[in-house]
Amino acid sequence: MLLVGQYVVNWHTIHGLASYTLGDTDGASKKFRQAIDKDPKNIYAHYYLGQLHYEQGNYSQAIRYLQKVIILVPVHHDAHMLLADTYSAQAKFDLALQSVQQAIRLQPGSANYYFHLGLIQKGRGQNQDAVKAFQKAISLGSDDRDLLYNLAYAFFQLDQYELAVRHFNRAISQYPDDFNSHLQLARSYQALRKPEEAIQEFQQASELDVNSFFARYELAILFQSENKLNAAYDSLLQAKKLNPEYADIPASLFSIGIAFKSQNRLDKAISALSEATELEPENAEYQFQLGMLYKEKTQYSQAETSFRIARKSGFSGDDLRFNLAYSLINLGQDSEAKKELLKLLHVSPKHKYAHAELARIYKRQGEVNSAIKEFQEDIRLSPKNFFSHYDLGLLYKANGDLKQAKKQLEIARKLNPEYPHTCTELQAINILLGFSQKLGDNSCIVISD
Repeated sequence: MLLVGQYVVNWHTIHGLASYTLGDTDGASKKFRQAIDKDPKNIYAHYYLGQLHYEQGNYSQAIRYLQKVIILVPVHHDAHMLLADTYSAQAKFDLALQSVQQAIRLQPGSANYYFHLGLIQKGRGQNQDAVKAFQKAISLGSDDRDLLYNLAYAFFQLDQYELAVRHFNRAISQYPDDFNSHLQLARSYQALRKPEEAIQEFQQASELDVNSFFARYELAILFQSENKLNAAYDSLLQAKKLNPEYADIPASLFSIGIAFKSQNRLDKAISALSEATELEPENAEYQFQLGMLYKEKTQYSQAETSFRIARKSGFSGDDLRFNLAYSLINLGQDSEAKKELLKLLHVSPKHKYAHAELARIYKRQGEVNSAIKEFQEDIRLSPKNFFSHYDLGLLYKANGDLKQAKKQLEIARKLNPEYPHTCTELQAINILLGFSQKLGDNSCIVISD
Protein backbone atom coordinates (compact mmCIF):
# COMPACT_ATOMS: atom_id res chain seq x y z
CA MET A 1 0.00 0.00 0.00
CA LEU A 2 1.13 3.55 -0.78
CA LEU A 3 0.01 6.79 0.80
CA VAL A 4 -0.43 9.54 -1.79
CA GLY A 5 -1.29 12.83 -0.13
CA GLN A 6 -3.95 11.89 2.36
CA TYR A 7 -5.33 8.99 0.28
CA VAL A 8 -4.29 5.36 0.23
CA VAL A 9 -3.38 3.82 -3.14
CA ASN A 10 -2.99 0.05 -3.47
CA TRP A 11 -0.94 -1.80 -6.08
CA HIS A 12 -4.00 -2.65 -8.18
CA THR A 13 -4.55 1.06 -8.70
CA ILE A 14 -0.96 1.55 -9.81
CA HIS A 15 -1.19 -1.37 -12.26
CA GLY A 16 -4.52 0.03 -13.52
CA LEU A 17 -2.91 3.40 -14.20
CA ALA A 18 -0.05 1.69 -16.05
CA SER A 19 -2.50 -0.25 -18.23
CA TYR A 20 -4.52 2.92 -18.86
CA THR A 21 -1.38 4.80 -19.91
CA LEU A 22 -0.51 2.00 -22.36
CA GLY A 23 -4.01 2.12 -23.87
CA ASP A 24 -5.14 -1.20 -22.39
CA THR A 25 -8.56 -0.02 -21.26
CA ASP A 26 -9.91 -3.49 -20.52
CA GLY A 27 -6.89 -4.31 -18.37
CA ALA A 28 -7.11 -0.96 -16.63
CA SER A 29 -10.80 -1.39 -15.87
CA LYS A 30 -10.14 -4.84 -14.42
CA LYS A 31 -7.33 -3.56 -12.19
CA PHE A 32 -9.39 -0.57 -10.95
CA ARG A 33 -12.28 -2.86 -10.03
CA GLN A 34 -9.87 -5.12 -8.16
CA ALA A 35 -8.58 -2.06 -6.32
CA ILE A 36 -12.14 -1.21 -5.23
CA ASP A 37 -12.69 -4.81 -4.11
CA LYS A 38 -9.67 -4.42 -1.88
CA ASP A 39 -10.64 -0.95 -0.73
CA PRO A 40 -14.21 0.30 -1.49
CA LYS A 41 -13.12 3.82 -0.56
CA ASN A 42 -10.32 3.97 -3.11
CA ILE A 43 -11.13 7.31 -4.75
CA TYR A 44 -8.46 6.96 -7.44
CA ALA A 45 -9.95 3.71 -8.69
CA HIS A 46 -13.47 5.19 -8.66
CA TYR A 47 -12.31 8.34 -10.44
CA TYR A 48 -10.38 6.55 -13.19
CA LEU A 49 -13.21 4.09 -13.75
CA GLY A 50 -15.49 7.12 -14.15
CA GLN A 51 -13.07 8.59 -16.67
CA LEU A 52 -12.79 5.31 -18.59
CA HIS A 53 -16.56 4.95 -18.84
CA TYR A 54 -16.88 8.62 -19.89
CA GLU A 55 -14.34 8.12 -22.68
CA GLN A 56 -16.19 4.98 -23.83
CA GLY A 57 -19.56 6.71 -23.83
CA ASN A 58 -20.92 4.69 -20.92
CA TYR A 59 -22.25 7.79 -19.23
CA SER A 60 -24.54 6.18 -16.65
CA GLN A 61 -21.66 4.08 -15.33
CA ALA A 62 -19.34 7.10 -15.38
CA ILE A 63 -21.82 9.11 -13.29
CA ARG A 64 -22.10 6.28 -10.76
CA TYR A 65 -18.33 6.14 -10.14
CA LEU A 66 -17.85 9.93 -10.13
CA GLN A 67 -20.68 10.47 -7.67
CA LYS A 68 -19.00 7.90 -5.41
CA VAL A 69 -15.79 9.97 -5.53
CA ILE A 70 -17.72 13.11 -4.53
CA ILE A 71 -19.45 11.29 -1.69
CA LEU A 72 -16.04 10.14 -0.43
CA VAL A 73 -14.30 13.47 -1.09
CA PRO A 74 -16.77 16.38 -1.63
CA VAL A 75 -13.94 18.79 -2.48
CA HIS A 76 -12.63 16.68 -5.40
CA HIS A 77 -12.94 19.41 -8.05
CA ASP A 78 -11.71 17.17 -10.89
CA ALA A 79 -14.56 14.76 -10.18
CA HIS A 80 -17.09 17.62 -10.20
CA MET A 81 -15.68 18.82 -13.53
CA LEU A 82 -15.69 15.39 -15.15
CA LEU A 83 -19.21 14.84 -13.86
CA ALA A 84 -20.21 18.12 -15.50
CA ASP A 85 -18.73 16.94 -18.80
CA THR A 86 -20.58 13.64 -18.50
CA TYR A 87 -23.92 15.36 -17.91
CA SER A 88 -23.15 17.70 -20.79
CA ALA A 89 -22.49 14.73 -23.10
CA GLN A 90 -26.03 13.58 -22.26
CA ALA A 91 -27.38 17.09 -22.95
CA LYS A 92 -28.37 17.35 -19.27
CA PHE A 93 -27.13 20.92 -19.15
CA ASP A 94 -28.85 21.97 -15.91
CA LEU A 95 -27.10 19.20 -13.97
CA ALA A 96 -23.87 19.93 -15.83
CA LEU A 97 -24.10 23.58 -14.82
CA GLN A 98 -24.47 22.70 -11.15
CA SER A 99 -21.41 20.44 -11.28
CA VAL A 100 -19.15 22.87 -13.15
CA GLN A 101 -20.12 25.71 -10.82
CA GLN A 102 -19.14 23.52 -7.86
CA ALA A 103 -15.80 22.75 -9.54
CA ILE A 104 -15.18 26.49 -10.02
CA ARG A 105 -16.04 27.24 -6.38
CA LEU A 106 -13.41 24.68 -5.38
CA GLN A 107 -10.85 25.85 -7.97
CA PRO A 108 -11.67 29.47 -8.94
CA GLY A 109 -8.41 30.05 -10.77
CA SER A 110 -8.91 27.32 -13.38
CA ALA A 111 -9.18 28.71 -16.90
CA ASN A 112 -10.17 25.26 -18.14
CA TYR A 113 -13.17 25.14 -15.79
CA TYR A 114 -14.40 28.51 -17.04
CA PHE A 115 -13.98 27.27 -20.59
CA HIS A 116 -16.18 24.26 -19.84
CA LEU A 117 -18.65 26.51 -18.07
CA GLY A 118 -18.90 28.50 -21.29
CA LEU A 119 -19.47 25.33 -23.32
CA ILE A 120 -22.26 24.25 -21.00
CA GLN A 121 -23.89 27.68 -21.10
CA LYS A 122 -23.66 27.61 -24.87
CA GLY A 123 -25.37 24.22 -24.79
CA ARG A 124 -28.17 25.79 -22.74
CA GLY A 125 -28.52 28.57 -25.32
CA GLN A 126 -27.10 31.17 -22.94
CA ASN A 127 -24.60 32.62 -25.39
CA GLN A 128 -24.19 35.93 -23.56
CA ASP A 129 -23.22 34.09 -20.36
CA ALA A 130 -20.98 31.82 -22.43
CA VAL A 131 -19.13 34.87 -23.76
CA LYS A 132 -18.43 36.02 -20.20
CA ALA A 133 -17.17 32.59 -19.18
CA PHE A 134 -14.87 32.33 -22.22
CA GLN A 135 -13.52 35.83 -21.62
CA LYS A 136 -12.85 34.91 -17.99
CA ALA A 137 -10.90 31.85 -19.14
CA ILE A 138 -8.81 34.05 -21.44
CA SER A 139 -8.19 36.52 -18.60
CA LEU A 140 -6.86 33.60 -16.54
CA GLY A 141 -4.21 32.99 -19.18
CA SER A 142 -5.70 30.51 -21.62
CA ASP A 143 -5.36 30.99 -25.39
CA ASP A 144 -6.47 27.51 -26.36
CA ARG A 145 -7.64 27.12 -29.97
CA ASP A 146 -11.04 25.74 -28.96
CA LEU A 147 -11.52 28.52 -26.43
CA LEU A 148 -10.83 31.28 -28.96
CA TYR A 149 -13.05 29.60 -31.55
CA ASN A 150 -15.96 29.13 -29.16
CA LEU A 151 -15.80 32.73 -27.96
CA ALA A 152 -16.04 33.93 -31.57
CA TYR A 153 -18.79 31.42 -32.32
CA ALA A 154 -20.82 32.61 -29.34
CA PHE A 155 -20.73 36.13 -30.79
CA PHE A 156 -21.88 34.66 -34.10
CA GLN A 157 -24.79 32.95 -32.35
CA LEU A 158 -25.71 36.30 -30.81
CA ASP A 159 -25.80 37.85 -34.33
CA GLN A 160 -22.94 40.12 -33.30
CA TYR A 161 -21.12 39.50 -36.55
CA GLU A 162 -18.56 42.30 -36.32
CA LEU A 163 -17.38 40.92 -32.97
CA ALA A 164 -17.46 37.41 -34.41
CA VAL A 165 -15.21 38.51 -37.28
CA ARG A 166 -12.81 40.19 -34.87
CA HIS A 167 -12.48 37.11 -32.67
CA PHE A 168 -12.31 34.58 -35.51
CA ASN A 169 -9.47 36.65 -36.94
CA ARG A 170 -7.88 36.64 -33.48
CA ALA A 171 -8.07 32.84 -33.44
CA ILE A 172 -6.65 32.64 -36.97
CA SER A 173 -3.78 34.97 -36.10
CA GLN A 174 -2.65 32.42 -33.50
CA TYR A 175 -3.78 29.30 -35.37
CA PRO A 176 -3.66 30.18 -39.10
CA ASP A 177 -4.48 26.64 -40.20
CA ASP A 178 -7.62 26.30 -38.10
CA PHE A 179 -10.23 25.12 -40.60
CA ASN A 180 -13.25 25.78 -38.38
CA SER A 181 -12.28 29.39 -37.75
CA HIS A 182 -11.88 30.10 -41.46
CA LEU A 183 -15.20 28.43 -42.26
CA GLN A 184 -17.10 30.31 -39.59
CA LEU A 185 -15.34 33.55 -40.47
CA ALA A 186 -16.64 33.08 -44.02
CA ARG A 187 -20.17 32.69 -42.68
CA SER A 188 -19.72 35.80 -40.55
CA TYR A 189 -18.63 37.84 -43.57
CA GLN A 190 -21.57 36.47 -45.49
CA ALA A 191 -23.94 37.59 -42.73
CA LEU A 192 -22.34 41.04 -42.97
CA ARG A 193 -22.93 41.02 -46.75
CA LYS A 194 -19.26 41.08 -47.56
CA PRO A 195 -19.22 38.48 -50.33
CA GLU A 196 -15.63 38.91 -51.52
CA GLU A 197 -14.26 38.42 -48.01
CA ALA A 198 -16.58 35.46 -47.50
CA ILE A 199 -15.46 33.86 -50.78
CA GLN A 200 -11.81 34.23 -49.78
CA GLU A 201 -12.40 32.52 -46.42
CA PHE A 202 -14.51 29.70 -47.92
CA GLN A 203 -11.70 29.07 -50.40
CA GLN A 204 -9.14 29.07 -47.59
CA ALA A 205 -11.24 26.60 -45.62
CA SER A 206 -11.56 24.38 -48.71
CA GLU A 207 -7.79 24.34 -49.12
CA LEU A 208 -7.24 23.47 -45.46
CA ASP A 209 -9.68 20.56 -45.64
CA VAL A 210 -10.11 19.20 -49.16
CA ASN A 211 -12.80 16.84 -47.87
CA SER A 212 -14.97 19.57 -46.39
CA PHE A 213 -18.37 19.34 -48.04
CA PHE A 214 -19.93 22.41 -46.47
CA ALA A 215 -17.06 24.74 -47.35
CA ARG A 216 -17.44 23.85 -51.02
CA TYR A 217 -21.24 23.71 -51.00
CA GLU A 218 -21.71 27.06 -49.27
CA LEU A 219 -19.06 28.58 -51.53
CA ALA A 220 -21.07 27.37 -54.54
CA ILE A 221 -24.24 29.00 -53.24
CA LEU A 222 -22.36 32.24 -52.59
CA PHE A 223 -20.79 32.22 -56.06
CA GLN A 224 -24.24 31.78 -57.60
CA SER A 225 -25.69 34.65 -55.58
CA GLU A 226 -22.87 36.79 -57.01
CA ASN A 227 -23.70 35.54 -60.53
CA LYS A 228 -20.34 33.78 -60.84
CA LEU A 229 -21.96 30.75 -62.40
CA ASN A 230 -18.90 28.89 -63.68
CA ALA A 231 -17.21 29.05 -60.28
CA ALA A 232 -20.49 28.13 -58.59
CA TYR A 233 -20.96 25.08 -60.80
CA ASP A 234 -17.37 23.86 -60.34
CA SER A 235 -17.64 24.19 -56.56
CA LEU A 236 -21.02 22.48 -56.55
CA LEU A 237 -19.68 19.51 -58.52
CA GLN A 238 -16.83 19.17 -56.01
CA ALA A 239 -19.37 19.22 -53.18
CA LYS A 240 -21.45 16.59 -54.98
CA LYS A 241 -18.44 14.26 -55.17
CA LEU A 242 -17.87 14.66 -51.44
CA ASN A 243 -21.48 14.08 -50.40
CA PRO A 244 -23.84 13.07 -53.23
CA GLU A 245 -26.49 12.08 -50.69
CA TYR A 246 -26.92 15.61 -49.32
CA ALA A 247 -30.57 16.44 -49.78
CA ASP A 248 -30.11 19.96 -51.20
CA ILE A 249 -27.59 19.05 -53.91
CA PRO A 250 -30.13 18.18 -56.67
CA ALA A 251 -32.13 21.38 -56.10
CA SER A 252 -28.93 23.43 -56.17
CA LEU A 253 -27.87 21.83 -59.45
CA PHE A 254 -31.34 22.52 -60.86
CA SER A 255 -31.18 26.14 -59.71
CA ILE A 256 -27.82 26.76 -61.32
CA GLY A 257 -29.01 25.03 -64.48
CA ILE A 258 -31.93 27.45 -64.74
CA ALA A 259 -29.51 30.32 -64.11
CA PHE A 260 -27.37 29.14 -67.04
CA LYS A 261 -30.52 28.91 -69.16
CA SER A 262 -31.40 32.53 -68.33
CA GLN A 263 -28.03 33.50 -69.82
CA ASN A 264 -28.73 31.34 -72.89
CA ARG A 265 -25.82 29.07 -71.96
CA LEU A 266 -27.72 25.98 -72.93
CA ASP A 267 -24.88 23.45 -72.89
CA LYS A 268 -23.98 24.38 -69.32
CA ALA A 269 -27.66 24.33 -68.38
CA ILE A 270 -28.07 20.84 -69.83
CA SER A 271 -24.97 19.67 -67.97
CA ALA A 272 -26.26 20.96 -64.62
CA LEU A 273 -29.76 19.57 -65.08
CA SER A 274 -28.35 16.23 -66.22
CA GLU A 275 -26.40 16.10 -62.94
CA ALA A 276 -29.61 16.87 -61.04
CA THR A 277 -31.62 14.17 -62.82
CA GLU A 278 -28.80 11.70 -62.27
CA LEU A 279 -29.36 12.14 -58.53
CA GLU A 280 -33.16 12.31 -58.76
CA PRO A 281 -34.13 10.56 -62.00
CA GLU A 282 -37.83 10.57 -61.14
CA ASN A 283 -38.07 14.26 -60.38
CA ALA A 284 -40.69 15.33 -62.89
CA GLU A 285 -39.85 19.05 -62.87
CA TYR A 286 -36.15 18.42 -63.46
CA GLN A 287 -36.91 16.07 -66.35
CA PHE A 288 -39.37 18.48 -67.94
CA GLN A 289 -36.96 21.41 -67.82
CA LEU A 290 -34.17 19.21 -69.17
CA GLY A 291 -36.49 18.22 -72.01
CA MET A 292 -37.17 21.88 -72.78
CA LEU A 293 -33.43 22.53 -72.99
CA TYR A 294 -32.90 19.60 -75.33
CA LYS A 295 -35.80 20.84 -77.47
CA GLU A 296 -34.26 24.31 -77.66
CA LYS A 297 -30.99 22.70 -78.78
CA THR A 298 -32.98 20.69 -81.40
CA GLN A 299 -31.91 17.46 -79.70
CA TYR A 300 -35.37 16.05 -80.09
CA SER A 301 -34.65 12.42 -79.25
CA GLN A 302 -33.24 13.38 -75.85
CA ALA A 303 -36.11 15.83 -75.39
CA GLU A 304 -38.65 13.09 -76.03
CA THR A 305 -36.97 10.82 -73.49
CA SER A 306 -36.98 13.51 -70.80
CA PHE A 307 -40.60 14.48 -71.49
CA ARG A 308 -41.74 10.85 -71.25
CA ILE A 309 -39.88 10.35 -67.95
CA ALA A 310 -41.44 13.57 -66.65
CA ARG A 311 -44.90 12.31 -67.57
CA LYS A 312 -44.27 8.91 -66.01
CA SER A 313 -43.09 10.69 -62.85
CA GLY A 314 -46.33 12.65 -62.55
CA PHE A 315 -45.74 15.81 -64.58
CA SER A 316 -48.84 16.81 -66.52
CA GLY A 317 -50.29 19.79 -68.30
CA ASP A 318 -50.49 21.42 -71.69
CA ASP A 319 -46.83 22.39 -71.90
CA LEU A 320 -45.63 18.83 -71.50
CA ARG A 321 -48.06 17.39 -74.05
CA PHE A 322 -47.39 20.10 -76.64
CA ASN A 323 -43.60 19.97 -76.34
CA LEU A 324 -43.61 16.20 -76.49
CA ALA A 325 -45.74 16.42 -79.66
CA TYR A 326 -43.39 19.04 -81.11
CA SER A 327 -40.39 16.79 -80.47
CA LEU A 328 -42.17 13.85 -82.07
CA ILE A 329 -42.98 15.96 -85.14
CA ASN A 330 -39.31 16.81 -85.54
CA LEU A 331 -38.44 13.14 -85.18
CA GLY A 332 -40.79 12.32 -88.05
CA GLN A 333 -43.33 10.61 -85.79
CA ASP A 334 -46.43 12.42 -87.02
CA SER A 335 -48.91 9.74 -85.98
CA GLU A 336 -47.74 9.77 -82.36
CA ALA A 337 -47.59 13.55 -82.38
CA LYS A 338 -51.14 13.78 -83.73
CA LYS A 339 -52.43 11.63 -80.85
CA GLU A 340 -50.77 13.93 -78.35
CA LEU A 341 -52.16 17.07 -80.00
CA LEU A 342 -55.69 15.68 -80.19
CA LYS A 343 -55.58 14.79 -76.50
CA LEU A 344 -54.25 18.26 -75.73
CA LEU A 345 -57.00 20.00 -77.71
CA HIS A 346 -59.63 17.83 -76.08
CA VAL A 347 -58.80 19.41 -72.70
CA SER A 348 -57.50 22.78 -73.97
CA PRO A 349 -59.31 23.60 -77.23
CA LYS A 350 -57.91 27.14 -77.27
CA HIS A 351 -54.26 26.14 -77.02
CA LYS A 352 -52.15 28.78 -78.75
CA TYR A 353 -50.01 26.52 -80.94
CA ALA A 354 -51.62 23.10 -81.11
CA HIS A 355 -54.11 23.79 -83.95
CA ALA A 356 -51.38 25.01 -86.32
CA GLU A 357 -49.10 22.02 -85.63
CA LEU A 358 -52.00 19.62 -86.02
CA ALA A 359 -52.93 21.34 -89.31
CA ARG A 360 -49.44 20.77 -90.67
CA ILE A 361 -49.60 17.10 -89.72
CA TYR A 362 -52.91 16.77 -91.56
CA LYS A 363 -51.36 18.55 -94.53
CA ARG A 364 -48.41 16.14 -94.64
CA GLN A 365 -50.79 13.21 -94.35
CA GLY A 366 -52.91 14.52 -97.24
CA GLU A 367 -55.98 15.29 -95.10
CA VAL A 368 -56.55 18.69 -96.72
CA ASN A 369 -59.98 19.53 -95.32
CA SER A 370 -58.88 18.71 -91.78
CA ALA A 371 -55.75 20.79 -92.28
CA ILE A 372 -57.80 23.80 -93.52
CA LYS A 373 -60.16 23.48 -90.58
CA GLU A 374 -57.29 23.50 -88.07
CA PHE A 375 -55.54 26.46 -89.72
CA GLN A 376 -58.83 28.38 -89.67
CA GLU A 377 -59.26 27.66 -85.96
CA ASP A 378 -55.70 28.72 -85.25
CA ILE A 379 -56.25 32.01 -87.12
CA ARG A 380 -59.47 32.57 -85.21
CA LEU A 381 -57.56 32.23 -81.95
CA SER A 382 -54.43 34.08 -83.19
CA PRO A 383 -55.40 36.43 -86.06
CA LYS A 384 -51.85 37.74 -86.43
CA ASN A 385 -50.14 34.38 -86.80
CA PHE A 386 -48.15 34.98 -90.01
CA PHE A 387 -47.21 31.39 -90.71
CA SER A 388 -50.75 30.09 -90.33
CA HIS A 389 -52.02 32.62 -92.90
CA TYR A 390 -49.11 31.77 -95.19
CA ASP A 391 -49.47 27.99 -94.85
CA LEU A 392 -53.24 28.20 -95.26
CA GLY A 393 -52.72 30.25 -98.44
CA LEU A 394 -50.43 27.57 -99.85
CA LEU A 395 -52.94 24.92 -98.90
CA TYR A 396 -55.75 26.75 -100.69
CA LYS A 397 -53.49 27.18 -103.71
CA ALA A 398 -52.67 23.47 -103.81
CA ASN A 399 -56.39 22.72 -103.46
CA GLY A 400 -57.24 25.01 -106.39
CA ASP A 401 -58.99 27.73 -104.40
CA LEU A 402 -56.92 30.62 -105.76
CA LYS A 403 -59.09 33.45 -104.44
CA GLN A 404 -58.88 32.18 -100.85
CA ALA A 405 -55.18 31.50 -101.37
CA LYS A 406 -54.63 35.09 -102.52
CA LYS A 407 -56.62 36.46 -99.58
CA GLN A 408 -54.59 34.56 -96.99
CA LEU A 409 -51.26 35.40 -98.64
CA GLU A 410 -52.11 39.10 -98.78
CA ILE A 411 -52.84 39.05 -95.05
CA ALA A 412 -49.54 37.23 -94.52
CA ARG A 413 -47.69 39.87 -96.56
CA LYS A 414 -49.10 42.67 -94.42
CA LEU A 415 -48.13 40.83 -91.24
CA ASN A 416 -44.56 40.21 -92.45
CA PRO A 417 -43.61 42.32 -95.49
CA GLU A 418 -39.99 41.13 -95.37
CA TYR A 419 -40.73 37.46 -95.95
CA PRO A 420 -39.69 36.97 -99.62
CA HIS A 421 -41.67 33.84 -100.49
CA THR A 422 -45.01 35.56 -99.93
CA CYS A 423 -44.51 37.86 -102.92
CA THR A 424 -43.41 34.98 -105.10
CA GLU A 425 -46.53 33.02 -104.26
CA LEU A 426 -48.78 36.05 -104.80
CA GLN A 427 -47.22 36.69 -108.21
CA ALA A 428 -47.78 33.08 -109.20
CA ILE A 429 -51.44 33.23 -108.11
CA ASN A 430 -52.02 36.51 -109.99
CA ILE A 431 -50.69 34.90 -113.16
CA LEU A 432 -52.92 31.88 -112.62
CA LEU A 433 -55.88 34.23 -112.14
CA GLY A 434 -55.10 35.87 -115.49
CA PHE A 435 -53.79 39.21 -114.28
CA SER A 436 -50.94 40.80 -116.19
CA GLN A 437 -48.43 42.95 -114.39
CA LYS A 438 -45.00 44.43 -114.84
CA LEU A 439 -42.90 43.74 -111.82
CA GLY A 440 -39.54 45.10 -110.75
CA ASP A 441 -36.93 42.79 -109.29
CA ASN A 442 -38.03 43.40 -105.71
CA SER A 443 -41.64 44.43 -106.26
CA CYS A 444 -44.70 42.78 -104.79
CA ILE A 445 -47.67 44.37 -106.53
CA VAL A 446 -51.05 43.43 -105.17
CA ILE A 447 -53.79 43.40 -107.83
CA SER A 448 -57.34 43.43 -106.59
CA ASP A 449 -60.16 41.64 -108.31
